[in-house]
Amino acid sequence: MQGFSERKSLVRMSGITKRFGAHVVLQDVDLEIRAGEVLVLAVRTAQARAHSSRSRRVHAEYEGTVEIAGRVVRPRTPIEADALGVSVIFQELSLVPSLTVADNIFLGRTLTRGGFVDDRAQRVQAQRLLDQLGIALDVSRRVEELPIALQQLTEIAKALARQAQVIVMDEPTSALNAPEVEKLFGLIRDLQARGCGIVYITHKMEEIERIADRITVLRDGRHVGTARRRAAARQTPAVDGRS
Repeated sequence: MQGFSERKSLVRMSGITKRFGAHVVLQDVDLEIRAGEVLVLAVRTAQARAHSSRSRRVHAEYEGTVEIAGRVVRPRTPIEADALGVSVIFQELSLVPSLTVADNIFLGRTLTRGGFVDDRAQRVQAQRLLDQLGIALDVSRRVEELPIALQQLTEIAKALARQAQVIVMDEPTSALNAPEVEKLFGLIRDLQARGCGIVYITHKMEEIERIADRITVLRDGRHVGTARRRAAARQTPAVDGRS
């Protein structure tokens, strides 16, 4: 198995600064996301509230540089980010409740045949994807009929159907019970094995201890440090993103 420093870099951010008017929410932040790892982004409570209040809005303006697969990019919409292999799963899911699981998985890139929606092809491909992920779910069910845990898994399947290599999860266990959390953690391990990079935003220490490979701490919008999980557990000084 590759060491942490040898894992392929999927996304590298340098000097990221973000402002809302006079309010600076990120200040000169560096961040790297690597293949097959869970990078936990731990934020202070006040910052978390500010983040949550804006999480569903897309803000394309920022200072700094973003590299994906070694190429400098500047995605301005979620569609552009998806095309670059980066998907974000917000606390408030971006599913259409009245549509089926299959329809949601292919939302925005509907499979067609002869100019019409190919429902059968969508169901077959969606079911194949869920089976590969070990998710027992009938793709013909409407999303509004599902518990929140299965809705989240549908959102993850949608990201993978779009060939996402990096998946950002924003406080994903906030509405889950203990068995549902275990299912989510199992799926995250499967995604790691596939070579996906996971950014997991949380402030829950028990989750950090269980799933983090590396931990990045932000305080008042600034990068306090990044450390491997074991180093953080020993309360050693945080090291930079090269750890």
